[in-house]
Amino acid sequence: MSTPRKKYKPRPVSLHPVQIAADAAAYLTLAEIEANSSGVDAAVSAIKAATAKREHWQALFDALNLIEAFGQMGKKIMPVWREWHLSAQDLCVTITDRRQYGVMALHTDEIKLLQSIADTWREIMQQTTRGQYRQAIDAAERKIRQALMRRDDKITRIDCEHGTLRRG
Repeated sequence: MSTPRKKYKPRPVSLHPVQIAADAAAYLTLAEIEANSSGVDAAVSAIKAATAKREHWQALFDALNLIEAFGQMGKKIMPVWREWHLSAQDLCVTITDRRQYGVMALHTDEIKLLQSIADTWREIMQQTTRGQYRQAIDAAERKIRQALMRRDDKITRIDCEHGTLRRG
């Protein structure tokens, strides 16, 4: 005869992976959205007022890098996000290049594009889950690290404090 089957004993579920999965699926809270967006809003205001410091430029470029990461992840940001992103990056380079020569004034279309960066960033934050946000941060950091290690000619490094550009 065969031995009787053992009584079924379910294994206890570890709550740690379940909590991680639930956290990754949750959308950002209003406080998190405000914390992420306020830095970019302050940066845009400071750039418009010609009082931008390194922290302001850092917040703006971080937002642009993350917008690019979200776009590459397939997030529906806007129909032509690549062109918009390139023009936003070119705008930042143009502004820092002009400030190197002491020109602090901005054109009307530049102000509109700066404001659209802040508005787009806030909109993306409102439709992003915590997991997507972490993935975008990881992708942006990985891309920046790889670009800095390659020392590519395509990379434009900007010294935000002094407004100088270094290619490669």
